[in-house]
Amino acid sequence: MNCKQQSEQNVQMKQDILQKTVAFEKKIFGNDVADKMNMRFDRTLQLKQALLEKANLKGVVAPADNGVFDKDLLLTEAQANYMLNELGKGGEGAIPQPGSAKAKRASIFFEQNLVQKWPTSTPIPYTFDSSLDNLDQNDVRGAISEIEQSTCIRFKYMATAPKGNHINYQKVNSPSFCGLSYIGRVEPANPVYLSFQCGNGRGIAVHETMHALGVNHQHLRMDRDKHIKVDWSNINPQQYDAFVVADSKLYTTYGVKYAYDSIMHYNAYTAAVNIAKPTMIPLVNQQANIGLLGQRAKMSTADVEILNKMYCKPGEPISFFQIRIIL
Repeated sequence: MNCKQQSEQNVQMKQDILQKTVAFEKKIFGNDVADKMNMRFDRTLQLKQALLEKANLKGVVAPADNGVFDKDLLLTEAQANYMLNELGKGGEGAIPQPGSAKAKRASIFFEQNLVQKWPTSTPIPYTFDSSLDNLDQNDVRGAISEIEQSTCIRFKYMATAPKGNHINYQKVNSPSFCGLSYIGRVEPANPVYLSFQCGNGRGIAVHETMHALGVNHQHLRMDRDKHIKVDWSNINPQQYDAFVVADSKLYTTYGVKYAYDSIMHYNAYTAAVNIAKPTMIPLVNQQANIGLLGQRAKMSTADVEILNKMYCKPGEPISFFQIRIIL
């Protein structure tokens, strides 16, 4: 494989996302925001390049220039800039070179003001873009109902977009991805992009909505390596950003146990070079659990628990999101 070349899929994905995000922001602000969105995507790419440079892969690998981080996350300028600033620090912020026996931490983290939760005093408003047909809307409504039935979080459908914060669900006819979302509440609104081309439309809508609520991927937890083995030799290095993990000094799991069946977990073959071999292997009951990785049928008990602890239990600690990369 050519690790310096962008795939047609990455190029098309970036174009699809750019077209949708520019149209969405223009509808809100009333002016052309193409330059702003291109800058946002450029900063995301720079972040990926910085990660590879710290891993001594500069000039060897060109990261996927697809506009997203960790395969389905959109970053704001503030988030990307903060992470870039932290990566620029030496010492404890260094990423080990391949083969290094000592793993050092890359102190990249989102502070509370960079990952905002939604207020629970009122329902979270949501709207549908005209691109969603009735079946698509039913998938999203099913996802919202699933979250509401298990938590204190409430949503309210709005026929027209409110002036304040809200979630706007949009359809992108692209085979390049299943869904995309920002992590946490962003200004002035949270677009959630869904392709409805991957099956399990409801489950994917749950996954992306949980991102909008501030929940990160399960396999990025700081205790990930106690539960799964990552086969770095089989991972496409252009997608290393899909395997960064959280640091226990600044990120809390709210005491929720690691869950192989979490709807926020990626599948076992994520970013595989050899698609016949898994990149993530469960360390417990491998045969039974490997098939659970990446399931989108329903929220797991752990998914419900973390939402309830984040939103429904006053006095719970505020989490930070810090990532490191182990090569």
